[in-house]
Amino acid sequence: MRSSEPELSLEPPTPVGPAGIVGVAEAWLAPDAATIGAASIPLLVLLWAILIPPLRPAVLAFVVAGFLFQRWRAAPATWAWAASLPLATIITWSLLPAPRGLPGAASCADLLSAPMLWRGAELLLVLVVVAAVARAMEAARTDLPLARPDRWLVGLAAVAGFAIAPAALLLGEQAARPFFGSVHLQIGLAGAILPALVFGVANATLEETVYRGVLLGWTERYLGTAGAILVQAAAFGLAHTGSDFIASPLPVLTMMFVMGVIAGLIVKRTGSLAVPIIIHAAFDIPLYYRLACRLS
Repeated sequence: MRSSEPELSLEPPTPVGPAGIVGVAEAWLAPDAATIGAASIPLLVLLWAILIPPLRPAVLAFVVAGFLFQRWRAAPATWAWAASLPLATIITWSLLPAPRGLPGAASCADLLSAPMLWRGAELLLVLVVVAAVARAMEAARTDLPLARPDRWLVGLAAVAGFAIAPAALLLGEQAARPFFGSVHLQIGLAGAILPALVFGVANATLEETVYRGVLLGWTERYLGTAGAILVQAAAFGLAHTGSDFIASPLPVLTMMFVMGVIAGLIVKRTGSLAVPIIIHAAFDIPLYYRLACRLS
């Protein structure tokens, strides 16, 4: 396994003895209450901002100021503030009115459609923020899960993605109806497949970088592996609720939380974001059709 922090590996050391078991257990648990407290302020504020959208611009300013202040003090908690910055950025971005595709097949099949450009701009913004914060923290490449996973695992994820994408697209209208009302999509338009795929990869890369990359990887030292996985999954679930629900969002929130936990475990096992990005992108393909190929 490739991992930036071997002591947080899911694999126990060899040979396995009482000391090794204790070491693995300690890695999964938070070091102590004081360490948790050092990371709790920006994370708790972020969770409230996700639940209360009008707070988000003020919270973004608060997190930026807190990060700069903690970095100036060279405080150990600086990493927790750094981990909060990309998430604070995207939840604030989500307040902007996202453009929808123009009526008709041409917009739906356009690789430069408004939804595609919008999501691409958001991805670029996130990558710039992550790169800037990582540089300010003098982070090494190994501080993020950027290892190359085994080829067979990537191949397995690709096969799963090819199975998931058409199923999600065919069942998307029925699955969305209880939560978002009646939605009709132009799923038969062959030309929309390429922009939908590009959109799915862009959206998956954006969210996996923020949640399973930065938020998980940079808060793990404060919360332990288990705590960091649960926090990023909770934030991921809460971020997928909103005013467009016509029924309780709890089932969707729960499903997103579970998927966030599973993706976090995969990242810790492989040391890479590649597998979650592939699977995530397959599930996000119907989202492009909903934004750019919606009939009603």
